[in-house]
Amino acid sequence: MLFRSRERALSSEIEIVEVAGEIDVYTAPRLRSHLEEVIARGAPLVGVALDDVRYLDSSGLAALIAAQAALDQRHGRLILITSKPRIVRLLQLTGLADVFTVVGEISEVPRLLEA
Repeated sequence: MLFRSRERALSSEIEIVEVAGEIDVYTAPRLRSHLEEVIARGAPLVGVALDDVRYLDSSGLAALIAAQAALDQRHGRLILITSKPRIVRLLQLTGLADVFTVVGEISEVPRLLEA
């Protein structure tokens, strides 16, 4: 398995996209397309669960940035969900920890609707 993504609705306002495998120059376009489809459905809050991601390069980060930009246009919000220190560190090193909201668990996402 190089890459897999699937989504599930937590509510009419929250979609979660669970991603697994490697997100690189070859698979990032699939992630970007999947996120575009989810965003087009109109949920104001989209969470991307990254705990099962083994590898994430700049192409994958670009797909997440594009999703954030698309949600910004809709006054929505992208939430990254991970408890993996290597992913959190990557976001910190690239300065993206200041761009994205990052939480450790999917269960934390619903409270962000109120924030």
